[in-house]
Amino acid sequence: MNNGDDYLTKPFNPRELISRINNLLTIHYADKEAQFYEFKVNAKDKIIKSNDGNQLSLTKTERRLFFYMYENRDLILTKNQIIDYVWQFESASENTLNAYVKKLRTKLLDSGTIIETIYGIGYRLNGG
Repeated sequence: MNNGDDYLTKPFNPRELISRINNLLTIHYADKEAQFYEFKVNAKDKIIKSNDGNQLSLTKTERRLFFYMYENRDLILTKNQIIDYVWQFESASENTLNAYVKKLRTKLLDSGTIIETIYGIGYRLNGG
């Protein structure tokens, strides 16, 4: 595990801390591929494959977005949290984020079950 894989700001909910620890342990110590809906996810190598073995073609930004949400699955992430992580030092708006979520949903054949919109707040990647 690397230093700085995740962080929480104070005050924080203890359940969120436990969830994040479990997600980090899953990513760093679990089997190489984990079943996630109709996909096999390799969090270490940042690869998503369909169950028939075909790798999903994701852009760098789509991959960064998916795996940030995957590492924080079942947690509600604000739009600002996602934008700050995915685009870091680049400028991005909520509209940009919304467009990338739409592209990712299309590639995951998702109608809102996998990536859930939390209106007025952000998104949650549901556990699978």
